[in-house]
Amino acid sequence: MPKVLRKAGFGGWIRYVSGNGRVLLNCVAGLLRERGSRLHVTSFYGNSIYLEAVYVAAALCLRRQTVLELRAGGVVEFYQQGHWIYRAVFRFAVSRAHSVLVQGSRYLDFLRKLIPHAKIYHYPNFLLNSEFIQRAEQGLPRPPLRLIYFGRISAAKNIEFILEICTRLNVDFTCDIIGSGSPDYIAHVRGLIATSQLGGRVRVLPPADRPALQELLSHQHFFLFPTREPREGHSNALNEAMAAGVVPVASNFGFNEEVLGNSSLIVRDWSPDAYAAVIESIWMSGDWVRVSEELRRKARSEFSEGTAQKILSAAYCGTF
Repeated sequence: MPKVLRKAGFGGWIRYVSGNGRVLLNCVAGLLRERGSRLHVTSFYGNSIYLEAVYVAAALCLRRQTVLELRAGGVVEFYQQGHWIYRAVFRFAVSRAHSVLVQGSRYLDFLRKLIPHAKIYHYPNFLLNSEFIQRAEQGLPRPPLRLIYFGRISAAKNIEFILEICTRLNVDFTCDIIGSGSPDYIAHVRGLIATSQLGGRVRVLPPADRPALQELLSHQHFFLFPTREPREGHSNALNEAMAAGVVPVASNFGFNEEVLGNSSLIVRDWSPDAYAAVIESIWMSGDWVRVSEELRRKARSEFSEGTAQKILSAAYCGTF
């Protein structure tokens, strides 16, 4: 049961059932109306798996095919920690779907052992072709070292930890923190910057539209991603940074390591000194250009629009 419904009372249950019931009826109507149609269910499992299994069952009753897309991290953890009812419903949804897409490749073996006959495909986040951009400077980077974080600005995103990383750097640098957040928290972050040695080096900027963000990324060297989100999956921010040749330095949460494909960019210790050491090692050794180009090639070969189309074609056409 979703936690929010435990506190919502009878009225909350009525709204939950009626709202999802309308969506289900619309899906059924669409499947009946369109001959040869199939259902694509985006699944976040956990508390949602029960409703998602209903959609799979409805498609089965209509003799329609279902593609089940398992998003984010936590597939194995939810299954192992779940009640036997949860595990049974999860197995039903996966086994009765005609194809299963999974965001993290580390879950492939688990799912294939759980449901041997299932058609399971690794389907990572991807970028449109227009999102692969040229860098503003070619060849060896010119100082100062330029850091960037873009995304939600909140305590949960460890913005203050990013400021701590900046205080540990022993090279000339700038850092842009870009995104939206509560006015109080943004004021708090700006206050921390103003009262530290980071003033003039670290900027907090409002959200940028895609062209403006791409222009900013084309000048940056490192993307800071110290996430500690338990269900972190494949962050599209990593894709955007890699496509622009910006080198991410990230935690070992979620699918970060498999996305980057370079363990030297993963920081396993929750220590600003450890992050600063990784950044300075790449920068001072002159290795930044090589790492940047490797990440750009990986993004284009594995996380591009064309690659995603091939995976979807296999998942959809393979069901016939």
